[in-house]
Amino acid sequence: MTADQLLQWLTQALFVGVFCAAVVGAVRRPLRANVDGVTNAVGAALGMALPYLLLRLLDDFVGVPSAVLRLAEVGLAATVIVLVAIEQPLPGWLTVLIVAYFFGFELYAAVRFLSSARHSSGVTRRRLQAVAVGSGFLGLAVLMVALLLLAPSLAGLWTSLALVAELGSGISYALGFAPPTLLRRAWQEPEVRALFKSAAGLPQLGDIGDIVRTLEGGVAAALGAPHTVIGLWDDAGQGLRFYASDPNSSAMLVSERSDRDTIVTSVFATQQPIFTVNAPRTDAAHAEAYRSAGARAVLAVPITVGETRLGVLAAYGPRASVFAEDDLELAQILANQVALALGYARELIERQRVEAEMAERRRAPPRGGARAGDGRGHYSAAAARSAPKRAWPLSRGW
Repeated sequence: MTADQLLQWLTQALFVGVFCAAVVGAVRRPLRANVDGVTNAVGAALGMALPYLLLRLLDDFVGVPSAVLRLAEVGLAATVIVLVAIEQPLPGWLTVLIVAYFFGFELYAAVRFLSSARHSSGVTRRRLQAVAVGSGFLGLAVLMVALLLLAPSLAGLWTSLALVAELGSGISYALGFAPPTLLRRAWQEPEVRALFKSAAGLPQLGDIGDIVRTLEGGVAAALGAPHTVIGLWDDAGQGLRFYASDPNSSAMLVSERSDRDTIVTSVFATQQPIFTVNAPRTDAAHAEAYRSAGARAVLAVPITVGETRLGVLAAYGPRASVFAEDDLELAQILANQVALALGYARELIERQRVEAEMAERRRAPPRGGARAGDGRGHYSAAAARSAPKRAWPLSRGW
């Protein structure tokens, strides 16, 4: 077996593997992104359909202008007509046009994936980067075909480079569209560790709103989600209180009508996690609120310790392709860490408040003839009784 044959065999086997993984994903979770992934795998065998199918996948992840999609459809139709109607070999100028169509849209997809990766975080960034690299490799493979036509004397070199590019494309697409669970976990681990490490220092912020917003950013990075919100139960207001700075998210989080729960308030009431790829359809009563917030896909889990209901953690985005099945499990793990961090923060803030009150009372002059020492002893004993006895007393609630 020659090196060229080995590369070709590996590439074909890899694309078949990606196709099988995409089929399993589409059957288990029939999202548009998964269905398009199957179509893309079949399109790899069809050849010229790849640029258009890749643009559809790009649209599932980050969105593509309709004009670009229509232009790709026209290019695909024209290419198929030329390949069917005109006898091989094609004229050189026509071959160059077909290569330009293929390479141009592949390059466009690669640039868009890279650009979106820069504005993403966590596992989503790494998946987009892998797909961008795969698109670049595939474009290079087609470019090698053009060079083969222009310089046939170096056919051996162009063929070898094309096979290497195809193999690189297959590996990159496999990592981007169907990453193994272990690899996905490895991609998520740095952000998860960063969240756990930073949680210990959050109480020093002093303000519960700042702490919640910082935790939201850490959870969003760990999940690779565009938006994350944390709601805490407020005994006084008898409802969930959110500290999110985005005004568009408020309407989708808490309903204006007490008899109609949103997805988030339903999770708190039932203590059951929810993941939906079409929030406006799942909760039709608040469909417009989800659309205005850009929350088509919503993942929400309860924040609970023992029997104490503390709040809800929710992540959402305009497209379901940013989430995977096991993200619900990871979100629950993160929610448990959020509960610990918030519990510690509330205890520390309360302890600081009590200590400040004690100091203020010590500075106050004694009244009614009582000795200052007696007063200090009285206030110190009272403060000791009211101060927290443990660093993590979450079972007592807020």
